[in-house]
Amino acid sequence: MSDIVENLRQGKAGYQSYSAFVQVTPTHLEAANEIERLQAENARLREALKECADDLEAEITHRYGEMVPKYPRERLKRDKDMAPVLKARALLGETQ
Repeated sequence: MSDIVENLRQGKAGYQSYSAFVQVTPTHLEAANEIERLQAENARLREALKECADDLEAEITHRYGEMVPKYPRERLKRDKDMAPVLKARALLGETQ
């Protein structure tokens, strides 16, 4: 949880912004709750995407074996099948 969210939850006074004091309102607390919910949802979705990418990669590796196919058509098919795995890994910030 971010410091801003924690401060809002604890009801600490607002912050200085353009020399004007901002009061913590229920809207701020709702926004803090929404941020926390979205962060948790993001973590769950990232974990699910990683699991799907791992499972698909295992299936493709099992189907084609560890070695790169020797025929161009097989290589293209394998590369096409691996495209979603590579995209998922890129979105997750993973590199191989």
